[in-house]
Amino acid sequence: MAVISEAAVGWPASEAEARAAALIGRARLPLIAGLAADLDAIRAAFALADLTGAAVDPAAGDALAAEMRAFADSGQMNTTPAEARHRADLVVVAGPAALAHAVAVGLFEAAASPLYPWRTQRKVLLIGCGDAPAVDFGPTTVAVSHLDADPAHLRPVLAALRAAAAGHGLTAPTGDRPTLAAITAAAAEIKAAAFGVLVYDPAGLGALGIELAQGLVKDMNVATRFTALTPPPALNGKAAALAGLWTVGLPGRFGMVRGVPKGDDWRFDGRRLVASGEADAVLWVGPLAPGLPDWLPAAGTVALVPPGQAAAADVVIEVGVPGIDHGGTLYEARRDGLSYLEPAAPSARPRAAAVIGRLAQIIQGGAAC
Repeated sequence: MAVISEAAVGWPASEAEARAAALIGRARLPLIAGLAADLDAIRAAFALADLTGAAVDPAAGDALAAEMRAFADSGQMNTTPAEARHRADLVVVAGPAALAHAVAVGLFEAAASPLYPWRTQRKVLLIGCGDAPAVDFGPTTVAVSHLDADPAHLRPVLAALRAAAAGHGLTAPTGDRPTLAAITAAAAEIKAAAFGVLVYDPAGLGALGIELAQGLVKDMNVATRFTALTPPPALNGKAAALAGLWTVGLPGRFGMVRGVPKGDDWRFDGRRLVASGEADAVLWVGPLAPGLPDWLPAAGTVALVPPGQAAAADVVIEVGVPGIDHGGTLYEARRDGLSYLEPAAPSARPRAAAVIGRLAQIIQGGAAC
Protein backbone atom coordinates (compact mmCIF):
# COMPACT_ATOMS: atom_id res chain seq x y z
CA MET A 1 0.00 0.00 0.00
CA ALA A 2 1.30 3.43 -0.93
CA VAL A 3 0.56 6.29 1.44
CA ILE A 4 1.00 10.04 1.36
CA SER A 5 0.61 11.57 4.80
CA GLU A 6 1.61 14.66 6.70
CA ALA A 7 4.48 12.68 8.20
CA ALA A 8 5.63 11.54 4.74
CA VAL A 9 4.92 7.92 5.63
CA GLY A 10 5.19 5.59 2.65
CA TRP A 11 6.02 6.59 -0.90
CA PRO A 12 6.74 10.16 -2.02
CA ALA A 13 3.80 11.98 -3.51
CA SER A 14 5.01 11.71 -7.09
CA GLU A 15 5.50 7.94 -6.86
CA ALA A 16 2.17 7.32 -5.14
CA GLU A 17 0.33 9.47 -7.66
CA ALA A 18 2.08 7.65 -10.50
CA ARG A 19 0.97 4.29 -9.08
CA ALA A 20 -2.58 5.60 -8.59
CA ALA A 21 -2.66 6.89 -12.18
CA ALA A 22 -1.42 3.51 -13.41
CA LEU A 23 -4.26 1.68 -11.63
CA ILE A 24 -6.91 4.01 -13.01
CA GLY A 25 -5.42 4.54 -16.46
CA ARG A 26 -5.05 0.83 -17.21
CA ALA A 27 -8.48 -0.16 -15.95
CA ARG A 28 -11.10 -1.49 -18.35
CA LEU A 29 -13.80 0.30 -16.34
CA PRO A 30 -12.61 2.62 -13.58
CA LEU A 31 -15.12 3.73 -10.96
CA ILE A 32 -14.95 7.18 -9.39
CA ALA A 33 -16.92 7.02 -6.15
CA GLY A 34 -17.69 9.21 -3.16
CA LEU A 35 -17.38 12.79 -4.42
CA ALA A 36 -17.56 13.71 -0.73
CA ALA A 37 -15.48 16.78 -1.39
CA ASP A 38 -15.66 20.43 -2.34
CA LEU A 39 -16.91 21.62 -5.71
CA ASP A 40 -13.44 21.89 -7.28
CA ALA A 41 -12.69 18.24 -6.49
CA ILE A 42 -16.08 17.14 -7.82
CA ARG A 43 -15.47 18.96 -11.10
CA ALA A 44 -11.96 17.50 -11.34
CA ALA A 45 -13.46 14.03 -10.82
CA PHE A 46 -15.91 14.61 -13.67
CA ALA A 47 -13.05 15.66 -15.95
CA LEU A 48 -11.11 12.51 -15.01
CA ALA A 49 -14.20 10.41 -15.75
CA ASP A 50 -14.41 11.99 -19.19
CA LEU A 51 -10.74 11.22 -19.81
CA THR A 52 -10.85 7.59 -18.64
CA GLY A 53 -14.40 6.53 -19.55
CA ALA A 54 -15.19 5.96 -15.88
CA ALA A 55 -18.44 5.31 -14.06
CA VAL A 56 -19.32 7.86 -11.37
CA ASP A 57 -21.27 7.11 -8.18
CA PRO A 58 -21.54 9.77 -5.45
CA ALA A 59 -21.67 8.69 -1.81
CA ALA A 60 -25.23 10.03 -1.85
CA GLY A 61 -26.04 7.95 -4.93
CA ASP A 62 -28.87 5.94 -3.32
CA ALA A 63 -30.62 9.03 -1.94
CA LEU A 64 -30.22 10.94 -5.20
CA ALA A 65 -31.54 7.98 -7.20
CA ALA A 66 -34.68 7.74 -5.05
CA GLU A 67 -35.34 11.46 -5.20
CA MET A 68 -34.78 11.74 -8.94
CA ARG A 69 -36.96 8.67 -9.61
CA ALA A 70 -39.83 10.22 -7.69
CA PHE A 71 -39.27 13.58 -9.37
CA ALA A 72 -39.34 12.00 -12.83
CA ASP A 73 -42.47 9.99 -12.07
CA SER A 74 -44.64 12.63 -10.44
CA GLY A 75 -42.80 15.93 -9.97
CA GLN A 76 -42.13 17.84 -6.77
CA MET A 77 -43.05 21.08 -5.02
CA ASN A 78 -40.26 22.32 -2.73
CA THR A 79 -39.26 25.56 -1.06
CA THR A 80 -36.29 27.09 0.75
CA PRO A 81 -35.77 27.40 4.51
CA ALA A 82 -36.13 31.18 4.31
CA GLU A 83 -39.48 31.03 2.50
CA ALA A 84 -40.74 28.34 4.87
CA ARG A 85 -39.67 30.39 7.89
CA HIS A 86 -41.40 33.54 6.67
CA ARG A 87 -44.57 32.09 5.15
CA ALA A 88 -45.66 28.91 6.94
CA ASP A 89 -48.55 28.99 9.40
CA LEU A 90 -48.29 25.19 9.73
CA VAL A 91 -45.11 23.12 9.71
CA VAL A 92 -45.59 19.35 9.46
CA VAL A 93 -42.44 17.43 10.40
CA ALA A 94 -42.19 13.74 9.47
CA GLY A 95 -39.57 11.93 11.53
CA PRO A 96 -36.52 12.76 13.67
CA ALA A 97 -34.18 13.44 10.73
CA ALA A 98 -36.64 15.97 9.31
CA LEU A 99 -36.95 17.63 12.72
CA ALA A 100 -33.17 17.86 13.06
CA HIS A 101 -33.02 19.54 9.65
CA ALA A 102 -35.80 21.97 10.53
CA VAL A 103 -33.89 23.02 13.65
CA ALA A 104 -30.54 23.21 11.82
CA VAL A 105 -31.83 25.60 9.16
CA GLY A 106 -33.56 27.82 11.72
CA LEU A 107 -37.09 27.06 10.59
CA PHE A 108 -38.59 27.90 13.98
CA GLU A 109 -36.57 31.06 14.55
CA ALA A 110 -38.28 34.43 14.57
CA ALA A 111 -37.15 36.54 11.61
CA ALA A 112 -35.49 39.81 12.63
CA SER A 113 -37.24 41.60 9.76
CA PRO A 114 -40.26 39.52 8.73
CA LEU A 115 -40.97 39.65 5.01
CA TYR A 116 -44.67 39.11 5.66
CA PRO A 117 -45.79 40.92 8.84
CA TRP A 118 -49.21 39.30 8.61
CA ARG A 119 -47.62 35.89 9.27
CA THR A 120 -47.00 36.17 13.02
CA GLN A 121 -48.07 32.78 14.38
CA ARG A 122 -47.59 29.16 13.36
CA LYS A 123 -48.53 25.68 14.45
CA VAL A 124 -46.29 22.63 14.34
CA LEU A 125 -47.43 19.05 13.75
CA LEU A 126 -44.83 16.39 14.58
CA ILE A 127 -45.21 12.91 13.06
CA GLY A 128 -43.16 10.14 14.64
CA CYS A 129 -40.83 12.56 16.41
CA GLY A 130 -41.46 11.47 20.00
CA ASP A 131 -41.91 14.28 22.49
CA ALA A 132 -39.05 16.40 21.07
CA PRO A 133 -38.44 17.85 24.56
CA ALA A 134 -35.18 19.64 23.70
CA VAL A 135 -36.50 21.56 20.68
CA ASP A 136 -37.15 25.27 20.95
CA PHE A 137 -40.01 25.98 18.58
CA GLY A 138 -39.55 29.73 18.83
CA PRO A 139 -41.75 32.63 19.91
CA THR A 140 -44.03 32.51 16.86
CA THR A 141 -45.13 28.90 17.45
CA VAL A 142 -48.45 28.88 19.30
CA ALA A 143 -49.19 25.15 19.32
CA VAL A 144 -47.27 21.89 18.91
CA SER A 145 -49.22 18.69 18.33
CA HIS A 146 -47.92 15.13 18.04
CA LEU A 147 -49.02 12.26 15.84
CA ASP A 148 -47.65 9.09 17.42
CA ALA A 149 -45.96 6.90 14.80
CA ASP A 150 -43.01 4.61 14.34
CA PRO A 151 -40.29 6.77 12.73
CA ALA A 152 -39.02 3.72 10.84
CA HIS A 153 -42.41 3.22 9.17
CA LEU A 154 -43.65 6.64 8.13
CA ARG A 155 -44.85 5.72 4.64
CA PRO A 156 -48.11 4.06 5.82
CA VAL A 157 -48.81 7.09 8.02
CA LEU A 158 -48.30 9.51 5.13
CA ALA A 159 -50.55 7.35 2.96
CA ALA A 160 -53.24 7.37 5.64
CA LEU A 161 -52.97 11.15 6.09
CA ARG A 162 -53.28 11.68 2.36
CA ALA A 163 -56.34 9.42 2.19
CA ALA A 164 -57.99 11.10 5.18
CA ALA A 165 -57.34 14.58 3.81
CA ALA A 166 -58.95 13.52 0.51
CA GLY A 167 -61.98 12.14 2.32
CA HIS A 168 -61.31 8.50 1.43
CA GLY A 169 -62.08 5.59 3.71
CA LEU A 170 -59.08 4.14 5.49
CA THR A 171 -57.95 1.63 8.05
CA ALA A 172 -55.50 2.24 10.85
CA PRO A 173 -51.85 1.37 10.22
CA THR A 174 -50.44 -1.83 11.68
CA GLY A 175 -50.58 -1.84 15.46
CA ASP A 176 -53.16 0.98 15.51
CA ARG A 177 -50.32 3.52 15.69
CA PRO A 178 -51.48 6.17 15.12
CA THR A 179 -55.19 5.72 15.73
CA LEU A 180 -57.79 6.56 13.11
CA ALA A 181 -59.04 9.41 15.28
CA ALA A 182 -55.54 10.89 15.49
CA ILE A 183 -55.04 10.57 11.73
CA THR A 184 -58.38 12.26 11.05
CA ALA A 185 -57.54 15.13 13.42
CA ALA A 186 -54.10 15.62 11.88
CA ALA A 187 -55.57 15.60 8.37
CA ALA A 188 -58.06 18.29 9.41
CA GLU A 189 -55.22 20.42 10.80
CA ILE A 190 -53.31 20.06 7.54
CA LYS A 191 -56.34 21.04 5.44
CA ALA A 192 -56.92 24.15 7.59
CA ALA A 193 -53.48 25.61 6.86
CA ALA A 194 -53.20 28.81 4.84
CA PHE A 195 -49.59 28.02 3.91
CA GLY A 196 -48.32 24.63 5.02
CA VAL A 197 -44.83 23.17 4.80
CA LEU A 198 -44.13 19.43 5.02
CA VAL A 199 -40.60 18.64 6.17
CA TYR A 200 -39.45 15.10 5.38
CA ASP A 201 -36.21 13.20 4.82
CA PRO A 202 -35.99 11.70 1.30
CA ALA A 203 -33.21 9.31 2.31
CA GLY A 204 -35.43 7.78 4.98
CA LEU A 205 -38.58 7.49 2.86
CA GLY A 206 -37.28 6.12 -0.43
CA ALA A 207 -38.86 6.75 -3.82
CA LEU A 208 -42.33 5.53 -2.83
CA GLY A 209 -42.34 7.55 0.38
CA ILE A 210 -41.24 10.67 -1.49
CA GLU A 211 -44.13 10.21 -3.91
CA LEU A 212 -46.55 9.87 -0.99
CA ALA A 213 -45.20 13.02 0.68
CA GLN A 214 -45.28 15.02 -2.53
CA GLY A 215 -48.71 13.61 -3.35
CA LEU A 216 -50.05 15.02 -0.08
CA VAL A 217 -48.47 18.39 -0.87
CA LYS A 218 -49.98 18.50 -4.35
CA ASP A 219 -53.41 17.40 -3.08
CA MET A 220 -53.44 20.29 -0.60
CA ASN A 221 -52.63 22.81 -3.32
CA VAL A 222 -56.04 22.23 -4.86
CA ALA A 223 -57.63 24.33 -2.12
CA THR A 224 -54.77 26.04 -0.26
CA ARG A 225 -51.00 26.55 -0.44
CA PHE A 226 -48.61 23.83 0.59
CA THR A 227 -45.02 22.92 -0.18
CA ALA A 228 -42.15 20.77 1.07
CA LEU A 229 -38.72 21.22 2.62
CA THR A 230 -36.11 18.45 2.68
CA PRO A 231 -32.57 18.01 4.01
CA PRO A 232 -29.89 17.73 1.33
CA PRO A 233 -28.13 14.40 0.67
CA ALA A 234 -25.22 13.73 3.01
CA LEU A 235 -21.52 14.30 2.29
CA ASN A 236 -22.05 17.33 0.03
CA GLY A 237 -24.31 15.23 -2.18
CA LYS A 238 -26.37 18.23 -3.27
CA ALA A 239 -23.23 19.92 -4.63
CA ALA A 240 -22.39 16.73 -6.55
CA ALA A 241 -25.93 16.65 -7.95
CA LEU A 242 -25.88 20.31 -9.00
CA ALA A 243 -22.43 19.99 -10.56
CA GLY A 244 -23.60 16.89 -12.42
CA LEU A 245 -26.60 18.74 -13.79
CA TRP A 246 -24.63 21.66 -15.20
CA THR A 247 -21.68 19.52 -16.34
CA VAL A 248 -23.17 16.39 -17.89
CA GLY A 249 -26.91 16.98 -17.49
CA LEU A 250 -27.23 14.20 -14.88
CA PRO A 251 -27.63 14.72 -11.11
CA GLY A 252 -26.53 11.33 -9.79
CA ARG A 253 -24.87 8.16 -11.06
CA PHE A 254 -23.59 8.16 -14.61
CA GLY A 255 -20.95 6.65 -16.84
CA MET A 256 -18.95 7.91 -19.79
CA VAL A 257 -19.92 5.57 -22.62
CA ARG A 258 -17.80 6.18 -25.74
CA GLY A 259 -17.36 9.79 -24.66
CA VAL A 260 -21.05 10.41 -23.94
CA PRO A 261 -22.45 10.65 -20.38
CA LYS A 262 -25.22 8.10 -19.76
CA GLY A 263 -27.37 8.03 -16.64
CA ASP A 264 -28.47 4.70 -15.19
CA ASP A 265 -28.89 4.21 -11.44
CA TRP A 266 -28.62 0.42 -11.67
CA ARG A 267 -25.90 0.15 -14.28
CA PHE A 268 -23.57 2.61 -12.58
CA ASP A 269 -24.24 1.64 -8.97
CA GLY A 270 -20.74 1.42 -7.49
CA ARG A 271 -21.56 -1.42 -5.13
CA ARG A 272 -22.93 -3.50 -8.01
CA LEU A 273 -20.03 -2.67 -10.33
CA VAL A 274 -17.49 -3.80 -7.74
CA ALA A 275 -19.40 -6.95 -6.76
CA SER A 276 -19.81 -8.03 -10.40
CA GLY A 277 -16.17 -7.35 -11.23
CA GLU A 278 -17.09 -4.88 -13.98
CA ALA A 279 -15.15 -2.11 -12.24
CA ASP A 280 -11.51 -3.15 -11.97
CA ALA A 281 -10.16 0.04 -10.38
CA VAL A 282 -11.72 2.56 -7.99
CA LEU A 283 -10.88 6.15 -7.12
CA TRP A 284 -12.57 7.04 -3.83
CA VAL A 285 -12.84 10.81 -3.36
CA GLY A 286 -13.67 11.30 0.30
CA PRO A 287 -12.02 14.14 2.24
CA LEU A 288 -15.45 14.84 3.83
CA ALA A 289 -16.37 11.17 4.40
CA PRO A 290 -16.00 9.42 7.79
CA GLY A 291 -14.56 6.34 6.09
CA LEU A 292 -14.64 4.09 3.06
CA PRO A 293 -17.79 2.08 2.33
CA ASP A 294 -17.64 -1.59 3.27
CA TRP A 295 -18.11 -2.70 -0.33
CA LEU A 296 -14.87 -1.14 -1.56
CA PRO A 297 -12.07 -3.69 -2.10
CA ALA A 298 -8.53 -2.91 -1.01
CA ALA A 299 -7.08 -4.23 -4.25
CA GLY A 300 -7.29 -1.79 -7.12
CA THR A 301 -8.56 1.10 -4.97
CA VAL A 302 -7.05 4.57 -4.72
CA ALA A 303 -8.42 6.44 -1.70
CA LEU A 304 -8.26 10.19 -1.13
CA VAL A 305 -8.98 10.53 2.57
CA PRO A 306 -8.72 13.16 5.32
CA PRO A 307 -5.57 13.20 7.47
CA GLY A 308 -5.22 10.29 9.87
CA GLN A 309 -8.08 8.22 8.49
CA ALA A 310 -7.32 4.50 8.27
CA ALA A 311 -8.16 3.06 4.87
CA ALA A 312 -7.58 -0.34 3.27
CA ALA A 313 -6.56 0.46 -0.31
CA ASP A 314 -3.69 -0.07 -2.73
CA VAL A 315 -2.92 3.64 -2.64
CA VAL A 316 -4.00 5.96 0.18
CA ILE A 317 -3.45 9.68 -0.32
CA GLU A 318 -4.19 12.01 2.57
CA VAL A 319 -5.69 15.29 1.40
CA GLY A 320 -6.88 18.43 3.11
CA VAL A 321 -10.42 18.85 4.34
CA PRO A 322 -12.33 21.72 2.70
CA GLY A 323 -13.32 24.30 5.26
CA ILE A 324 -10.52 23.21 7.59
CA ASP A 325 -7.21 22.81 5.72
CA HIS A 326 -8.21 24.93 2.75
CA GLY A 327 -11.16 26.90 1.49
CA GLY A 328 -13.80 25.24 -0.61
CA THR A 329 -17.27 25.57 -2.08
CA LEU A 330 -19.83 23.39 -0.32
CA TYR A 331 -23.61 23.15 -0.29
CA GLU A 332 -25.08 25.04 2.67
CA ALA A 333 -28.51 23.81 3.74
CA ARG A 334 -29.57 26.94 5.63
CA ARG A 335 -28.87 29.15 2.63
CA ASP A 336 -30.03 26.44 0.22
CA GLY A 337 -27.15 27.08 -2.13
CA LEU A 338 -23.45 26.75 -2.74
CA SER A 339 -21.21 28.80 -0.45
CA TYR A 340 -17.48 29.27 -0.14
CA LEU A 341 -16.12 28.18 3.23
CA GLU A 342 -12.92 29.75 4.51
CA PRO A 343 -10.31 27.41 6.05
CA ALA A 344 -10.54 27.15 9.84
CA ALA A 345 -6.96 25.87 10.25
CA PRO A 346 -5.04 26.42 6.98
CA SER A 347 -2.40 23.82 6.20
CA ALA A 348 -0.16 22.73 3.34
CA ARG A 349 -1.99 19.44 2.86
CA PRO A 350 -2.79 18.81 -0.82
CA ARG A 351 -6.24 19.54 -2.14
CA ALA A 352 -8.22 16.65 -3.56
CA ALA A 353 -8.82 18.65 -6.75
CA ALA A 354 -5.09 19.14 -7.26
CA VAL A 355 -4.34 15.44 -6.74
CA ILE A 356 -7.07 14.39 -9.18
CA GLY A 357 -5.78 16.93 -11.68
CA ARG A 358 -2.27 15.50 -11.46
CA LEU A 359 -3.61 11.98 -11.95
CA ALA A 360 -5.33 13.18 -15.14
CA GLN A 361 -2.12 14.78 -16.37
CA ILE A 362 -0.15 11.57 -15.80
CA ILE A 363 -2.79 9.45 -17.56
CA GLN A 364 -3.12 11.89 -20.44
CA GLY A 365 0.65 12.00 -20.82
CA GLY A 366 0.75 8.23 -21.29
CA ALA A 367 2.69 7.39 -18.15
CA ALA A 368 -0.15 5.17 -16.87
CA CYS A 369 -0.70 3.25 -20.12
